[in-house]
Amino acid sequence: DAGAAERAGKGMSKSARRKEKMKEKMKRGGASAQSAASEAGAKPGKPSGREMPCAWPKVELRQLVEVAPGDAGYCGSWYAAVVQATRERGKRLAVQYLDFETDKGDCLREEHLSVYVRPPPPAPPEGWHESLSDGDEVDVRHKDGWWRCVFLESRASASSRRGQTKLLVTPCQGCELPGSSQQWFSLEDTRPSWRWDGKRWLMSHRPEESVDVTAVANDVIAARLKRQQLLASTDAAEEESAQDAA
Repeated sequence: DAGAAERAGKGMSKSARRKEKMKEKMKRGGASAQSAASEAGAKPGKPSGREMPCAWPKVELRQLVEVAPGDAGYCGSWYAAVVQATRERGKRLAVQYLDFETDKGDCLREEHLSVYVRPPPPAPPEGWHESLSDGDEVDVRHKDGWWRCVFLESRASASSRRGQTKLLVTPCQGCELPGSSQQWFSLEDTRPSWRWDGKRWLMSHRPEESVDVTAVANDVIAARLKRQQLLASTDAAEEESAQDAA
């Protein structure tokens, strides 16, 4: 009943309540955001915190991808997911998120226009941040997603270790990164803002610089493991369902 639900909510930890609120935002905003994008024809140029539509590299079924949700509270972010089905000759993709769950504990499924789904970009080259200037775009990692921000300044300790460098950023216009207007992030939680020119990946602040497209970022390695676990669970459930039907 309602009272039981309220008591259960009060008994949840702060992190659990925050996660529940995030999931509810995604479920409420998903359909409306996709409908609006479809009605607009996914045309770039309209002011929005969501990533501009782009002809990203083609993705395949069961492939690990990043999705720009575009829901209220998530504009300007990318989240890891797995492609589960294609619709309308690949114009729409059914994806299953790796870091969002339904009330039943299953990984959340949604459909998105393919222009908002892309393969994970490569790992940035060593020292990529050293060429950043005030106003350059970067991505920062927050709550399992990557959020589009503007670089302001960097700060490094006497140690040369990667994790000792921090970047001060502010969200890009329309980006709904939670928290204060300016935040510090460690270098390990930042990456270049990546673009695709139809042939190769480019760092937005240094598009002329060549990058090793075979280099795999640490967060992608972790996401690949989650993908394997998700697909194994899905395959086992389908096999069990088929046996029951027989």
